[in-house]
Amino acid sequence: MSPDGSQFLVDSITGPFEIYNRGTNSPTLTLSQPKDTQTAEAKVKQGVFAEDCKLAVCGSADGRVLVYDLCKESPVAPSQILSYDQDAGKGPVQTVSVSRTHRNFVDSES
Repeated sequence: MSPDGSQFLVDSITGPFEIYNRGTNSPTLTLSQPKDTQTAEAKVKQGVFAEDCKLAVCGSADGRVLVYDLCKESPVAPSQILSYDQDAGKGPVQTVSVSRTHRNFVDSES
């Protein structure tokens, strides 16, 4: 849920994440997964809103963090993909959190 409660980031289970505005039955935005993340092992698992709801930051089961620019038109492809060190092995990104102090920053844990 967005910090102001007006939007929801929903895992559609069989497809990509979708964003719904409060009180609507249809998604307002669809977040597409890169072609190489469409297997069960690489599926986007969790997401949060960031930067005053201008970004969605999602973790995937293969150890990557996908950043989506929500100011673009649907379907939105990741604007940035952050990967962990390949030598360390791939593992799921279990949590994604966004914190705000003087500047926003993204933290993920594998």
